[in-house]
Amino acid sequence: TEEATPTEEVTPTEEATPTEEVTPTEEVTPTEEATPTEEVTPTVEPTSTVAVIETAEITDTVELTVTAEATEFEESELLPRQSITLPTDLPTAVLITGARYLNAVVDSALPMVAELSPDGNRVAWLVPAQGRQAARICLADISGRPQGCEALPGYAGLPYHLVWSPDSAWIALSEDPAAQALESDIWLLNVADGTVTNRTDDGEVGRYAELEGGFVLDYLPMWDPSTGALYFWRSSPTDQGDFDLALMRLDPQMEDAPELVRSVDELTGDGLIRFGWQRFYLQGPSSISPDGSQLAVVVAPAQEMDVAESQALWLIDLVETDAEPTQLATALTWQSALPQWSNQPAVARGLQWTADGQGIVVAALSSDLRLPLLLAYYVDVASGDVEPVVDFSTSRDRDLFFRSDPMRGQAARLDVPWTVGLAPNANVLLMVTDLGGVVRILGAPLPPTDAAPVVLYELTSPGYEVWTRASSGENGTVLVYGLLLESEVLE
Repeated sequence: TEEATPTEEVTPTEEATPTEEVTPTEEVTPTEEATPTEEVTPTVEPTSTVAVIETAEITDTVELTVTAEATEFEESELLPRQSITLPTDLPTAVLITGARYLNAVVDSALPMVAELSPDGNRVAWLVPAQGRQAARICLADISGRPQGCEALPGYAGLPYHLVWSPDSAWIALSEDPAAQALESDIWLLNVADGTVTNRTDDGEVGRYAELEGGFVLDYLPMWDPSTGALYFWRSSPTDQGDFDLALMRLDPQMEDAPELVRSVDELTGDGLIRFGWQRFYLQGPSSISPDGSQLAVVVAPAQEMDVAESQALWLIDLVETDAEPTQLATALTWQSALPQWSNQPAVARGLQWTADGQGIVVAALSSDLRLPLLLAYYVDVASGDVEPVVDFSTSRDRDLFFRSDPMRGQAARLDVPWTVGLAPNANVLLMVTDLGGVVRILGAPLPPTDAAPVVLYELTSPGYEVWTRASSGENGTVLVYGLLLESEVLE
């Protein structure tokens, strides 16, 4: 499996006594413009299966449409590109004013794969198929009002990501061809009427290694905010045993076949964009910029020890689709913030654009079984400069990593988050730690500065598995680590 469970337990030197009602601590208030510091984030993956408690009403409103065949890409008149003005001079400090565990609001929700809607008012999650019962996609209002679920007959495996459209009208998802090696299609849920459609059904299901052929893998759906189109990756098997990789798109309002945007075989050796079901951070390995002009994708190796330059962060132009992809960083970049004693390379496991479109945050995981380390890097899109949010590269001794630093008053280990997310209306990276029975939410400004992350909030640890997913709403709500956080920006 992809699980990494650290064997050490670290107790903070100054332990707060958590209570159920939590009080926010200090906020991030950087005074300088970014002088980046590297960040390492240990992330522990879920180590148990989830017990499904389903109380929602289920409705079977499913339409299956076989539209796997692709057409040539042209800028569609039905999807004109709209100009989006991005914010500038975003605040680099936030205050967390409240925190609730998602299960306390929606008791049957599955936090490990839950995703918050862009407006911040609803949450969606997927319940895997069990026995003869089909998989279901469920939605609930975070105010606690009754929820509803829709059946997905034919959907296989465990979900890895639900992707809301920018207007909260659609949810896209697919099966997992990477960690679970399943034949995958693009599914769409119309939130208004509950209709579920398989938009790229090729008639094949199950593990693709057992299929005779005639299938394609469609996965990692991404919404373009400037056109409303849904982009995704398509890997088509070849006679050589690998895949041809292509970028596709479709119009959610139409039943037309998806369009081929461009071939991108040059980005990967075997034609697959890899990701982990339990190691899925931020928005996953690929995401479209806030203005819809570019797509960022990070290529991860099949073997974690492979740090070849081909394992890189790329930019693809969505306006001039014939332009060559631009390489922003290589796999060696993600090693720069590791402690000197670490012998397990860090592999990029997710990325997300900042709201102003000027930066990309990359989460890279070093899967040391004793101490997983999750590193966060800020990539300046214009210059290509890469800076770690927290830098552990000066640590020469593993034992000292767990001891209190006289200069900081705490051990470096306490700055290693288990997962990360972005504040919705500010350039702030939120980092979650869970040690000594206390969950802490830390904040760090973006671009990074020399200042250490600041504790924004504390509450009692639930004491069970770690959830890596993070999403946020324009109303300031953040869903990370199974927590619903309420945030306010500080000017």
